Amino acid sequence: MLPGRITALGLSSDAALAAAALAARWLKRTRDAAGRLRQGSDGDALHDFRTSLRRLRVLLSSYRGPLGRAATKTVRRRLKLLARSTNAARDAEVWAQWLRGRPGARRATEAAALTKLRVHCEAARGRHKKRLLSHTLKRVYKIADELKRRLARVRGSKRRYGGEAARAIAKAARQMDRRFNVVRRGGAERDAHVARIRVKRLRYLLEPFAARNSRARRIVVALQELQALLGELHDRHGLAAHIGRPAQAEADRLERTLRQAWLRPGLDRRLIADALAFSRALKSR
Repeated sequence: MLPGRITALGLSSDAALAAAALAARWLKRTRDAAGRLRQGSDGDALHDFRTSLRRLRVLLSSYRGPLGRAATKTVRRRLKLLARSTNAARDAEVWAQWLRGRPGARRATEAAALTKLRVHCEAARGRHKKRLLSHTLKRVYKIADELKRRLARVRGSKRRYGGEAARAIAKAARQMDRRFNVVRRGGAERDAHVARIRVKRLRYLLEPFAARNSRARRIVVALQELQALLGELHDRHGLAAHIGRPAQAEADRLERTLRQAWLRPGLDRRLIADALAFSRALKSR
């Protein structure tokens, strides 16, 4: 059973109103991060913008039934395109940071390749951020204003928040399981990347309960660790396409860690089972 204090999260409250309140919170954070990004002096602004936008998208997708016109396919597609427009800037920023932190290469050819890519990434980072400022951020405010109005018009759905959250968590856990079944059998780089997206989705849906529920908190912490590992793996795969051996060696090491520390002991399956058990307990409240 869940601790009684979880009722403070409003499990019996209306699903549409609860989801709209959560979405409004992440919409505000997305807009605030866009403002910091425009100022240009905050090194965390791009990361915060992408994270807030991603959380907003997960909420709208997971609760699109109760949210109605605030989460239509058109609204969600606009946010998806907005997020996609930041990918190149994010990759250039992460790659440049990794390359700056690497020790000098032993082989002259490898050192030259690393230096060339580092210069390229730094230049690309500047270009992509400039495009963000001139194109993407202009769209942010227009989209945010429209979504804010739609969220303000959301009315009660007569659906219980606890029940809707339970269904969303269970669906996300099963999606994660299906993708990890592919990764366990070997899979491809793309499968590991999609698995990471599934991990994040489940984590975001559980986080509203983590502050007040120890079971949810344990699952979220473990999902964060798995997400970080898969994120590093994705970044090294991306770099390996440009510089080959140095990044590929790191990717191989991360893949071994994934299999030895997570897949072989079955920790990923245990996480999924725990999330499903939590969703059942949530639904019964």
